[in-house]
Amino acid sequence: MSRHWFVVMTVVAVLLALGLVVKFFVVVVPEAATGVRLKMGVPTTEQISHGLYWHVPYLYEVHVFSGSIHISKLSLAAVAGACAKAPQTLGEPLRVLWRVVDGRAFYGFNRTNVQSSDAALGEAAMETPGQTSGALSLPTLNMHSLRSFLNQQLLPQAGIEILAVEDDS
Repeated sequence: MSRHWFVVMTVVAVLLALGLVVKFFVVVVPEAATGVRLKMGVPTTEQISHGLYWHVPYLYEVHVFSGSIHISKLSLAAVAGACAKAPQTLGEPLRVLWRVVDGRAFYGFNRTNVQSSDAALGEAAMETPGQTSGALSLPTLNMHSLRSFLNQQLLPQAGIEILAVEDDS
């Protein structure tokens, strides 16, 4: 009887140890999510997509950004034509559907503003192209060209993909 009890306790201890290893050293990145690998707190160039990844706390971590679609209202300044001297706003705020697709680029926003949510950081990043370039210079202002312009600016800089731009009226 005591030998049987020893075997059961050994199996339970091994399963508990394996469970702790999986809990603290394995990270699951869901299918729609993206992530960034951190080596001693510094982002690496490794592309993280969905799957299982080893994670050693504080040494070799994986930071996961959800792939959920965010809906934000965005007001942009635009130059309506080549002769316009002052930027004009695009009227009513636009409804923008977006998501994080490159965790390596987006991590720079997250690291400096740890307390902010991903949605707030993404909205701040979307306002950045208008501030850094002064104003959008779009001769023909339609939603498709605006979406393309924002994707050209935001994908490499912030890892954000614009899925749709709609008039919010």
